[in-house]
Amino acid sequence: MKLSKNIYNVGVYDKNQKKFENQYDLQRGMAFNSYLITGSKNVLLDSVDKEQGEKWLANIKEIIHDEKIDYLIVSHVEPDHSSNIFLLLKNYPAIKLIGTEKMFVLFEQFYPDTKLENTIVVKDGEELTLGDNIFRFITAPFVHWPEVMFTYVKDKKTLFTADAFGTFGGNEKSEWDDEARRYYYNIVGKYGKMTLRALNKIVDLDIEKLCPLHGIVIDKNIDHYVSLYQKWANYEAELDGVLIVYASMYGNTKSAALELGEYLRQKNIKTMKIDLNNTEASYVLQNAFKYSKLVLAAPTYDGGLLPCMHDFLYHLKLKGYKNRTVGLIENGSWGPASGKVMKSILGEMQGIDILAPMVTIKSHLNSSSRDILHQLGNKLS
Repeated sequence: MKLSKNIYNVGVYDKNQKKFENQYDLQRGMAFNSYLITGSKNVLLDSVDKEQGEKWLANIKEIIHDEKIDYLIVSHVEPDHSSNIFLLLKNYPAIKLIGTEKMFVLFEQFYPDTKLENTIVVKDGEELTLGDNIFRFITAPFVHWPEVMFTYVKDKKTLFTADAFGTFGGNEKSEWDDEARRYYYNIVGKYGKMTLRALNKIVDLDIEKLCPLHGIVIDKNIDHYVSLYQKWANYEAELDGVLIVYASMYGNTKSAALELGEYLRQKNIKTMKIDLNNTEASYVLQNAFKYSKLVLAAPTYDGGLLPCMHDFLYHLKLKGYKNRTVGLIENGSWGPASGKVMKSILGEMQGIDILAPMVTIKSHLNSSSRDILHQLGNKLS
C-alpha cells in the first residue's frame, strides 16, 4: 500500500488471528505493519509475524522487484516484529541492520542461531543519511520494551512509532479510539511515565503521518491521537461517569449491580455495566481506565473472592490503575468476605478512594441492603 511518494506499507493483515500475545481476543484479526522507503537506497522498517513471512516478502518484491534492500531498521525486537529477519537475511544477505544497543542484545537472546554481520548501533537523537533521506532515531524505552525506538524522516514529515499508537484489528479508522485504548492499556499501560517521556521527545516535530506497527497509519487530526495518548499516559479518565463491573454466580449479585445502574441512570449519571463472567478482561480493563469511577460487585467464593474478579483486579494492578473513585458490593450467604479481599487488592494501587458505605448482601438484596446500595449511588453521583 502506497502511503506517499516513495513510502509503502508492505506489512500483512492477518484477519484470521484470534489471539494477540496468545491472550487478548481479536474480533477482526491483527495488522502487522512493515514500511519500505525506496530511492537510491531502499530502507525497510521492521518485519512481521512469523506466519506471514512469505507474504511479506512478496509485498516487498512487488515494489522493488529485483532491487536490493540496503538497510533494515529494527524499531522493536518483539517476535511479532522480528521473527522473519532471518528470512530477510536469506534473501538480502548484504543488508545492514540498524537498532539500539539493547535491541541487538535482545535479538541475540531470541535468535542465538542467527549471526548478524552488518550492524549499525544508533543512539538517541542520532541522525543517519540513508540514500535520499535523513533518518533521526529517537529512543522510547519501555514503550513498551527497553529497546524500542521511533524513527523520524524529516523531509517526509513521517514518524515511525513502533508499538505506540497501535491498535488491535486491522484498518478500521472509525474504531481507532476504542481499539487503541484497549491496546494501550493492556500492552503499554504500565509504562505511563515512559510514554510521556517519549511523547515529549516528539512534541516539536513536524508530523503529518504516524506509522505504528499495528493498525492504521494516522495521516489526519494528528493532535487528536497525540492528546489521547497524553491523557492515557497520565492515567486521566476520559468520561465522568461510573463503570459497574459485576461477577455473579446465581444472579443475585448481578441484580444488585443492575439496580445500582438504574438508580444512577435516573440521576442522569453516565453509566456502563459489564458482566465480567462473560467479557474478556482486556475490554473491561480499558473501560475501567476510561471512566472516572468504578464499582466492583462480586460474591464470596471459598472464603475469598470469585476467581474472575480476583483475576481482573490483578490485571488492574499490573497495568497501573490509579487515581480513581471505587465503590464495592460484596455478597455472601453466611460469611461475606469478597469485599475485604477487593479492598486489600485496591489498597495496593495508588490514589484509589474507596467509598463508604460498602454494600454487603447476604444472598439477596433486602430493604436494608437496598438502602445502603442507594447510599452508595448517592456518593457516586
